[in-house]
Amino acid sequence: MAAPWPTNWRVYTKDEFCVGDLVGDESPATIDIVGNEEFPAVFFQFENNTVFFRMRLDRSPIALDDFNNFNWGVLLNTNENDETYQWLLTVNGSGGVNGTIELWENLINQPPNSFADQAEGISTMGPPTPNYTEPVTLGDNVRIVPTGDGSDFNGNPDFFIEWQINFTTLSSFLNITELSPLSFCFYTATSNRVPNKDKTCGRPRTLSECFGDTITLRPLPPGTGILNIQKAIHVGPTIVEENTSNTWHIEIIVQNIGTGPVNNVVMTDDILLDTVTDVTVVEKTPGTGDASYDPVTKRLTWNVGTLNAGDAAIIRFDITGIFTMTGFRTLNEANVTGVDPNEGEIFAGPARGVAITVRPAGEPTEPLINVEKNIIDGPLTIPQDQASAWEVRLTVTNTGNTFLSNVILSDLIELDDILSVDSNVSKGAATFNNRTITWVIGDLNIGETVTGFFQISGTFRGCGSRFLNRAIVTGTFAPEEGDPIIVESNISSGSVIDVLCPTEFVETVCVITDKVYSHCQQRECFEDVSFDIDCFTFENIKFKSGIIVDGTLNMSPITNRPNFKRVRFTIRIPFEVETEEGTNITGYLPDIFKDIVLFIPDNTRDEFNFKIVVETSSKVLGDITQSDNLINFAAGVFIIIKVVGRVQLLIPAFGFCPEPPRCEEFSPDGDICEEFMNQGFPEFFPPQYEDIEE
Repeated sequence: MAAPWPTNWRVYTKDEFCVGDLVGDESPATIDIVGNEEFPAVFFQFENNTVFFRMRLDRSPIALDDFNNFNWGVLLNTNENDETYQWLLTVNGSGGVNGTIELWENLINQPPNSFADQAEGISTMGPPTPNYTEPVTLGDNVRIVPTGDGSDFNGNPDFFIEWQINFTTLSSFLNITELSPLSFCFYTATSNRVPNKDKTCGRPRTLSECFGDTITLRPLPPGTGILNIQKAIHVGPTIVEENTSNTWHIEIIVQNIGTGPVNNVVMTDDILLDTVTDVTVVEKTPGTGDASYDPVTKRLTWNVGTLNAGDAAIIRFDITGIFTMTGFRTLNEANVTGVDPNEGEIFAGPARGVAITVRPAGEPTEPLINVEKNIIDGPLTIPQDQASAWEVRLTVTNTGNTFLSNVILSDLIELDDILSVDSNVSKGAATFNNRTITWVIGDLNIGETVTGFFQISGTFRGCGSRFLNRAIVTGTFAPEEGDPIIVESNISSGSVIDVLCPTEFVETVCVITDKVYSHCQQRECFEDVSFDIDCFTFENIKFKSGIIVDGTLNMSPITNRPNFKRVRFTIRIPFEVETEEGTNITGYLPDIFKDIVLFIPDNTRDEFNFKIVVETSSKVLGDITQSDNLINFAAGVFIIIKVVGRVQLLIPAFGFCPEPPRCEEFSPDGDICEEFMNQGFPEFFPPQYEDIEE
């Protein structure tokens, strides 16, 4: 028997605002989710050991006392990584009056951060089967009621569809408690396994854009610990060949996101390769317990210990092994348990991460899209809990032989506390939701490369070697026959950040150094540069660092905008042409005039001076041609402009640098005496009879 329906509902939010949705963005109206700040689109509640969900629709999904042939549901995320979902709960109206409430597990996260990721249910083998079903009884466990609050988004009164599920049933599948972190993505669909119609939050293009704020079903008591676990593949292929050995580098982060301690924290990670040949722990947070791998159960167990409020513990390890069965496969599955002094045993997981595509032997495994990530500005060594900023460059290239559409990059930010994220992309548009940057690139021609620059700031709470972010790209190509196919790139994580524990600092010291107060980047393109090299034959060209031309720098205040100045100057970039005859000829690209706005603090003493510094990276675009004495080429210039001041900073230090190694003396023919001095000492005396081998 169903539980009594709530009289008060909790509005579900995103970024602490009511979740709404556009009217008329889906048809028919029975699956068009509607709402705004005055009339929120979606709600939830937890009462009487029952979880309730409510969705505002443009029209009633009931006709002649029968369901329309659609689905109304919610994706459930249990691990705070909004690029994936773990469970799907749907009201399946395809059976009409015999509709069902169904719970499906998403075992294979493929494709990543995509609404095309179908839930598999009980198993990835055999026909799809939900983990749990119960028949719909209208008015009992599912209700269709007029909203009664005056909302009529399309000129007609709107309706609520409401459904419920027993929490004991739900928690037995989801492995959650009343205080486990959850986030939701409400949707409508034509399928009971995939959210393929309307979704909340306007027109979200990815899962991370749809999921709202993290909640707990029961309000969190003060001093209560909450565990969270996240897993990411940072190095390794996403497409492999069956029966071929590969290695992946895994990072698992266990966090206490509550307000009290959690004791006896234990992480287990089940390796799902068909054959595991090696598991090696590379690094784990200092002060945590042992980590051991059992080859019989294929399980890695890490005794973390106690996590205080806000603490994070990280383990990084390599897995080597073989998949013997083709299809979409999960590499490993991590869970964590612990004991809260007030609530008893608590747990979180599973965290699965991106799925691996296993192809039959002989099929190509090279991805059709390549993504590269570089940290171009920011520290690679920082203290724990110190706010820092980085600039990251991501380049995406269509490396295949087919046109790609709907290309989307998902970049998971792995800072424990994210302060800001800004972007500047050469194509498409980028947004930031929860912990994920979504860069919708759109179409990508064969060989085309696009570039995005992302400014990220925040802190790491867990010390050790950390990755700043992890990027993966998906796209779609249309074969001559059959349905469109979604393809994905390699995984790109870039450089490791060394996060220092407080005990690693020897001392804090004052240093006098240049501090960057503000900076920006621009680029220039010269389509046709001509240069006279006299009667010589061109061989090569090398660019030198750009300079600000003497006498061109001018800084002036901006009315009604304190601490910012208009900065004008001319940049000149030298180059040197090398000829086959051995002569080098110096030239310059056309002058670059800049008129920009930069942050330059006003309240400084008269003696303090700011410097404007430019850094350039120039390259030839296309081919260089020579006609008589002239060479012609196109050139592109990347420019970073900085405001620099000389200051005294307090920084952590490890003492003075150690004694350097000895210099290697150059010897064109080698040092015959040194070779002799390093030879082993010979036997000085003849052997005895018993020492001679027969």
